[in-house]
Amino acid sequence: MIEQYNNTTTPTYNFPPHIQHIELPQTFIELSQTTMKNIESSYLKPNQSNQNQKIPKNIGEQAPINKIQHPTIKTISLEPTPEKKPVVAVDVSSIRIGETETGELCAIRGAIVWKEKTRYRYQRIGPFPFHITEQN
Repeated sequence: MIEQYNNTTTPTYNFPPHIQHIELPQTFIELSQTTMKNIESSYLKPNQSNQNQKIPKNIGEQAPINKIQHPTIKTISLEPTPEKKPVVAVDVSSIRIGETETGELCAIRGAIVWKEKTRYRYQRIGPFPFHITEQN
């Protein structure tokens, strides 16, 4: 018996429903879509640099840690303020997916974390795929 899989299409960008307060520049989204549409390559050589790497059991196995004997950075003490201030953090990362005949395929993704009253909220954005070539 032959097993048949049901394939469904996925949306171009999978935004969570509560993204209404975040506006991405339309040109950024268009740039991602344009570079992906213009791929003129017959192959993709996946990036294998992260595959088959030994994961260290503890951080001491990675590299020796250099201790700072005389720190040169001046510390600044912080005083609490009675005013409520939002706490926000932003992180962006990219990954090299592979190589084509004409360029590199990569993806960019971001995350925003903030605190509302006693709860932490987050928003993931992306990934946005890009095909980077000499022409673009």
